[in-house]
Amino acid sequence: ELVAMGGAWELIVRPRKSKRSIEQNRRLWALLREVSANVWLNGKKYSDEVWHEHFKRTLIGCNEIELPDGTTELRGISTTTLSVAEFGDYMTQIEAFCAEQGCPLMEVA
Repeated sequence: ELVAMGGAWELIVRPRKSKRSIEQNRRLWALLREVSANVWLNGKKYSDEVWHEHFKRTLIGCNEIELPDGTTELRGISTTTLSVAEFGDYMTQIEAFCAEQGCPLMEVA
């Protein structure tokens, strides 16, 4: 019985936010590999990891973290915070960016 456990309790009810699927995550990394292989920006190519960080910062936003030495650093907000629908929109924005750069992406699984 909860009353016997003591302490205060709070119950919060809200719509469930389903997390992105494994298939969506696979598709994201396929997109990022294609971006890194085909998109040149300012005369340079970048790795899929760099594009991943760039798109997180640009399309989702940043968190500022404080490091033990007292300095701070901006990091892109994790894609794990996105719902299935938000993650789909995120990938659509990446595809739009590539099309704007003159490099439409092939259909990836």
